[in-house]
Amino acid sequence: MLGCLSLLCMSCGGGASQATETVQASQTIQTIQTTGSTTSANDSGTAAGNACTNFNGVNSFGQQIVNTEACTLNHDGIERDYFIHVPDQQTDTNRLPVVLSFHGYTSSAETNLNYTGLQPLAESEGFIAVYPQGTILPASGEAHWNSGRGFTDKSDTDDLGFVETLIDHLNASRNIDADRVYAIGMSNGGMMSYLLACQLSQRVAAIVSVTGSMTVESATCTASRPVPVMHIHGVEDAVVPFAGGNGFTAITPTIEFWAQSNGCVGDPQQTAIADITGDGYGGQRTRYLDCSQGTEVELIALDAVGHDWPINVDGYRRHDVHAADEIWYFLKRFSLYGG
Repeated sequence: MLGCLSLLCMSCGGGASQATETVQASQTIQTIQTTGSTTSANDSGTAAGNACTNFNGVNSFGQQIVNTEACTLNHDGIERDYFIHVPDQQTDTNRLPVVLSFHGYTSSAETNLNYTGLQPLAESEGFIAVYPQGTILPASGEAHWNSGRGFTDKSDTDDLGFVETLIDHLNASRNIDADRVYAIGMSNGGMMSYLLACQLSQRVAAIVSVTGSMTVESATCTASRPVPVMHIHGVEDAVVPFAGGNGFTAITPTIEFWAQSNGCVGDPQQTAIADITGDGYGGQRTRYLDCSQGTEVELIALDAVGHDWPINVDGYRRHDVHAADEIWYFLKRFSLYGG
């Protein structure tokens, strides 16, 4: 089952063509290389301990990467890596929300930074974007997040503790709004976001999973408060199937679990997602709006889309939704105290 996750395929709206990003992972995180990457750190060396160096270049859409640093952070005896983008709006008195963006299995923080499209939003909307790097799963030699049961069950990496340490470090070193820390992720990164919703709900205000099923057993999900949840998934996903399979839980029951957990009442609101690309396919949006503490639960199901992060950027790729916009519009309305 590990083999089915060895690649993340970015498929276009109709699924007719694909651009596949392959990430080669070595036994040390510092040497993870992204095939075809156009970005580079100004300083090729990484200092020991908690340190940052400027990072610049061009992302997948041809946009300049600005206000970004490549950083290291010690946790549990391991030097962990992450990228951080702090927008020009940051001041000594202005506390900004934080979006933690987790890459997929076999991928990397740099790849995630390149294609998620968060940085333009971070600049215009005023939030800090952080891209943590996973460690190597010994069973496969690939980068991963220890998100609970499933294909990462042979990992003993303390990723939950790493995220707590990272939030503490950001709180001490950056001017962040600790009530508005969010977690999002692609595939295995989305699974990690669900883990945080279950086990770190006192620190993480809301989460979004893109193509990642929930790998935490619902019976062991111990969220201490209602957690706003959004999920974006392609109906034709063959890696993490929408209807379940390959060892993953189906998506609709996961959304229903969170609706129940958050005390949502009444039937969900269901609306069609328009076919703006003209390929003959759209999707459906399902929203639970009457939930405890003003929280919400939302599912965006996209027809004829596979294991993909939806992007709508002229000259790059066109889907019927642009994930970054959907994600931030959802997240920004919530804090640890609800909506």
